[in-house]
Formats: sequence, structure tokens, C-alpha cells
Amino acid sequence: FYNKMSRKKKTIEVPDKLVEGWEKAEQAIGENADLLSERTYSLAAGGLALSFTVMSFIVGEDKSALDWQALAIWGFFLLCIILDTISIFSAKRKAEKLELFFREKKNQGHTMPDIEVNKMIDHTNRSINRFNMIVFILLLITIVWTFIYSYLLLIKVS
Repeated sequence: FYNKMSRKKKTIEVPDKLVEGWEKAEQAIGENADLLSERTYSLAAGGLALSFTVMSFIVGEDKSALDWQALAIWGFFLLCIILDTISIFSAKRKAEKLELFFREKKNQGHTMPDIEVNKMIDHTNRSINRFNMIVFILLLITIVWTFIYSYLLLIKVS
């Protein structure tokens, strides 16, 4: 009924329920990170298409009303899509490298304390989550910028 997690020379006994709870928490964090990535991609792609359509509708035939800000907004939406795609491939690659590392250790007969394994996994997850959060914040700024710019463009054209 107990799992043993060793930390340096000291062994700590942890009830299975605590380990089970920790695993569920880790699973929830992973699922939320995946959901954030999916939403970032969807919002960026939708924002790009919608902003292009709305701005084109506002200016009509007079495309000269669009300035560098419209191009920058579309560029930032594209950047968010590209960064999100890079994040997905990077996360996959990091997971594969960790899996290979752990498999090689196991095949060589080496053991690692659970706490060290968890530190390696947590470090990888944190770095990916930080990158995803930065991309999401960039996306939110771009969305707000798009609304403000579209409103000002509407006033300018009217």
C-alpha cells in the first residue's frame, strides 16, 4: 500500500493515495497545457482570418486606408501560429529525448531516484508551459490591438 520515494540517502514512504493524487494533478496540468496550445492556434488562425475580413470590409476599395499596423497585426497573428507549431514539435521532441534517456538508463541497469526523474520531467514541462504562456500573451495583445485598430480605422474611414 506504500510506494517508496528515495531522496538522497533518506527513504520516505508515501501512501498510494498521495501518489495517485499527484499523478492526477500532473495529468490535469498536461491536459490544460494541451488545451492552451489548441486555443492559441485556433484564436490566432481565427483572428487572422477575421481581422483580414473585417479590415477589408471597413476600407472597401480604398486599400490605402490600411497602414503598417494592419500588416503588423497580421504578422503577429502569423507569428503566433508559427510559434505555437514550434512549441508542439519542441514538446514532442523533448518528450522523445527524455523517454530515450530513461530507456537507456534502464537498459544499462541504472536506477534514478523518483525525485530526480520528477525534477527532469517538471523542468521540461515548465519550460514548455512558459513558452506557451508567452505566445498566448502575445496573442492576447494582438487581439486587443486588432480591436483598437479596427475601431480607429472605422472612425477614420467614416
